[in-house]
Amino acid sequence: MDKIMYFCKKCDKLYKVGGSGRKVKCNSCGRDLIDLKVSDREYEALDYSEKNSLKYHARMVDTGNDEPDDNVSNNADSEIDKSTVDSFWNNSLFEDNPGEDNTDAAPKKMSSGSFFGMMPESPSEEKSYAPVYAFDEPVKNTSENTVVSGKLNITDDDWSDKRVNFFLIPFFSFVPTKYRQLVIEKGGKVFGALLVWFVILNIITGIIAASGIDKVADELRAELPDFELANGRMTIETPMLEDKDGTYIEIDDSLSGITASNIDEVYKSGYYKQILIAGSDSAGIYSDGRVQVLKYSDLNGFEMSRDKLCNKWIPMLKPLIIIFMIIGAFFSIGVYYLAALIIQFPAGFLGGLITKREFGSVERFRITVLAKFPVFVLIYIIKKFSLKVNLLVNIILQLIFILLVMYFYDKMLAEE
Repeated sequence: MDKIMYFCKKCDKLYKVGGSGRKVKCNSCGRDLIDLKVSDREYEALDYSEKNSLKYHARMVDTGNDEPDDNVSNNADSEIDKSTVDSFWNNSLFEDNPGEDNTDAAPKKMSSGSFFGMMPESPSEEKSYAPVYAFDEPVKNTSENTVVSGKLNITDDDWSDKRVNFFLIPFFSFVPTKYRQLVIEKGGKVFGALLVWFVILNIITGIIAASGIDKVADELRAELPDFELANGRMTIETPMLEDKDGTYIEIDDSLSGITASNIDEVYKSGYYKQILIAGSDSAGIYSDGRVQVLKYSDLNGFEMSRDKLCNKWIPMLKPLIIIFMIIGAFFSIGVYYLAALIIQFPAGFLGGLITKREFGSVERFRITVLAKFPVFVLIYIIKKFSLKVNLLVNIILQLIFILLVMYFYDKMLAEE
């Protein structure tokens, strides 16, 4: 949807605002802006002299809060304004006349799409060069709570009754034609909706991981010899020795007084990433290049057995996994938004080449945030089938869908 051009007499600034006839304040000085009654596209189509004349006429409008200002000249004798306006009225509005001036020439026939089409025609008995401004209709009176800033306002009033349900925002993000509605949603609402679904997806992942805990407990119950650790002593039904894939595990109650030298002997005999040697009164562990020796007497009455391990301690991991996954959802969405903050720039550049328009910073970021979600869900599903997706492929898929969304978003704006 095209924006309407507004002008500040004091700051000599132009603003693009959604909707005509609104009471708009200048971001810099706070004065009421003047509605030029032309769209941004119509304004860009004007030549230099036409733009200058449009601003000149705007300076003649009394906004009701004008004060003398050295920066704003309303003097008709100003050489710059006078020459510009005379050139405009004589050369732009009227048919060429070979005489010294065109003051008595017949008005040109302007196209209805031009902003001049909004100007009422001069009465036949008056000279045609008498200025007829496009500002005959005063700015509509509005209450103070409807006064808006002169900045870009994408929350169009025409779409206020088409807000998307909070829980449906992630679903609508899969449909490129729905982004005209999604972009006007508040940033906090979008963040909350995505966070809910990040939590849901992480809980699903946690439940899948927790469901495998029972299988791990069953495997340990079947393979691990019965043992008991109590009163600072450990006994095991059958000594256990495992040496494979860079991991060395030896549990034997005939061993005692385990020291770092015992771990070092095993480490030198082969390349090991993990080493565990447990005896009747102590144990030694090697992991991540560090050696630790533990005496059971230092555990302060801690007791453990195969039944307690498989029936009590391992099942306790289920709720812990889900809790950690819920906490992880906040970290995940933080990374998600950080990635969107980066990818929005190449996406906005490529989108501008395709649509021939420049996306505002808010539009670009919200489209990127929402358009990443369908690809995120797709990658999530693929990974659940134990398939891997290269990071570069992931980024390319995101860019493709973001550009598709930008194309349909621009198409819908053009149709309004």
